[in-house]
Amino acid sequence: MSERKAFNFLRSYAEALSNLGAKSQLKLYKAITEFALDGKEPADLSKTEKALWASFLGTLGPSREGWIHSNKARGPTGGGKSKEERSKEERSKENEAQGLFGIKPTNVKVEDL
Repeated sequence: MSERKAFNFLRSYAEALSNLGAKSQLKLYKAITEFALDGKEPADLSKTEKALWASFLGTLGPSREGWIHSNKARGPTGGGKSKEERSKEERSKENEAQGLFGIKPTNVKVEDL
């Protein structure tokens, strides 16, 4: 699986952390970053830090799971299935659907015009 390069840091995280001392803020900033990017759960949190962490997980957890799911769907090379992996039927449907502006081409005789 590829490495996650970015995540959304919400204003609500910063607002909640602003009420803590510098040491706790740093601990939780690092915890948020390490979890969002690498899936690493924090250790040695105080009761207050654990309470805030639990509230952050409401958005951090689904965000990370969504990234994992979409990353698996793209495959190891970052794209969809290769042509070899797609069934003949899938490729046939794609070919039928392709046309100018998504309109399926039709055979028109000159006499019909």
